[in-house]
Amino acid sequence: MLRIHVPLVVLLSCTAAFAAESPSSAPERPKSAAAATALGDYDKATRTADDTWKQARINAERRLIDKLKIARNVATRANDLTEANAIDTQIRAASGRIESLSAPTPSEGVALVIRRGMWAPIGREASAVDVTDQVRKSVRDNVIEKVAFSVRDPAFGLRKELVLDCTFGAYAFTVHLPEGSFEGFRFIARGIAK
Repeated sequence: MLRIHVPLVVLLSCTAAFAAESPSSAPERPKSAAAATALGDYDKATRTADDTWKQARINAERRLIDKLKIARNVATRANDLTEANAIDTQIRAASGRIESLSAPTPSEGVALVIRRGMWAPIGREASAVDVTDQVRKSVRDNVIEKVAFSVRDPAFGLRKELVLDCTFGAYAFTVHLPEGSFEGFRFIARGIAK
């Protein structure tokens, strides 16, 4: 079971490609002028593409809100308050997605900080093993690409979880990842950090 306690967007996606990578296998960046220029051009193009995608998503969410408001008005005039309330819920969800997409990005100075990482039997944090330093090493630009650690088994035979106490800007939150669920996942933090 994944439990997240915070008004923050946290995206998880499992991909085999990330499971094969290890934090220490990041390729060295070339130093030649031609390669540096090529990499700089690539970085600029991907930032532009990301910004374009983000703006397109925001515009789509705004169009959705406009259409939902019309549908809500029709439902209200028809005295279908259940439908009007359901539509209102969708409007609030779309507004939240806009707020999330408009939030600062890692390059704007908001950092994901792992305050504590514990490997423990589910529900028994008293017998946990501290893996904070090992988890911190896997954070790059507010993304945990792969969590990898090697520690003693705190409770042989019991199902365990990785418990991460984190902050993102002004928000503190805890993530519980059951054993086997975090191999090769991407944890991306972006949200309403002020």
